[in-house]
Amino acid sequence: MQPILSWTLRYHRVIAAAVAGCGFAILYFAAKAFGGDLDFAFLSDHQVRTICHFSGYGCLAVFVHAALRRNIWLSWTIALTLAWGEEFHQIFVPGRYFTLDDLLVNFLGVSIFLLLTHKLRLIQRVGRLINTIRVQQTATA
Repeated sequence: MQPILSWTLRYHRVIAAAVAGCGFAILYFAAKAFGGDLDFAFLSDHQVRTICHFSGYGCLAVFVHAALRRNIWLSWTIALTLAWGEEFHQIFVPGRYFTLDDLLVNFLGVSIFLLLTHKLRLIQRVGRLINTIRVQQTATA
């Protein structure tokens, strides 16, 4: 178990980049494949598409962020460029079309997911700092 864990920790950026690439490929091909009605679980077609755009591009942004050594602005730019490119691509797909609503939802998904990822890391750092201070106070007492 230890060699596998060591390998994944060493190559986590490569793994994250591969997952991000596969995720974008899935989003890209889903735009071609699902041109019809997507009614699911009492949700309308528009609601299902909105949820998919928001969560799909949000997750993509997090994996790009992990692959790029946590450079949040570059991650944000790349994820939004991919989102815009995929929306532009829909102009050429029969049954699909470019909408500013989808682009806005993509933007919100990328921004919110990256913001949460960044803030959670900040909270973890503060927690580690507080624990370090407690350990030092306990050691001196």
